Amino acid sequence: MSALDLGPAEVQVVGKPVALIGNGEPTFELVEPKPFTLDGTGSSPSSISFAWFSDDDFANKSITDAFSSSTQAMVQAIKTKFRLFVTLTSPLACRDTAEVEVIQNIRLIVPNTFTPNGDGNHDIFEIFNLQYFKNATVEIFNQWGERVFKSEPGYPTPWDGKRGGQDLAESTYYYMIDLKEKGFNNQSGYLTLVR
Repeated sequence: MSALDLGPAEVQVVGKPVALIGNGEPTFELVEPKPFTLDGTGSSPSSISFAWFSDDDFANKSITDAFSSSTQAMVQAIKTKFRLFVTLTSPLACRDTAEVEVIQNIRLIVPNTFTPNGDGNHDIFEIFNLQYFKNATVEIFNQWGERVFKSEPGYPTPWDGKRGGQDLAESTYYYMIDLKEKGFNNQSGYLTLVR
């Protein structure tokens, strides 16, 4: 029995696409919360398509051009991961993925005085940039060490100078901010309540 001769065959070897974000570093840091650019590249002998994605719903919706090699995005969290999918547009549809974690270098701004007198100015103990720490808690203590306030995670309702619905006296109070975020130091200090 002889082998069946089908004639010459053509074999096409297609390299797997390679995805890369920026210079390939796994993280990059933002010094302030503002829109930033994600640059991706993909190498392949064939044409490729790009797709950006984040598991963070806000960040994912903020991507301006999800199917471009370069796009702008925004984050409202301390750490957010973005992924770039690079896919061959040939029938083989091979894919490579690159990932980068964006870390915001957020600095809290904590006032040392507030005036909860109902005039609409500084009536709450507002801590600027705390909204980026979704699990943070704030505790306030009087001069005898008694806790007069403890927030829910995320500080959704800032302290209004009251305890149990009653106005507290003008005085100096001690605050403790537990950021509950690895790599970020908790903060504490004194504030003055003035009516």
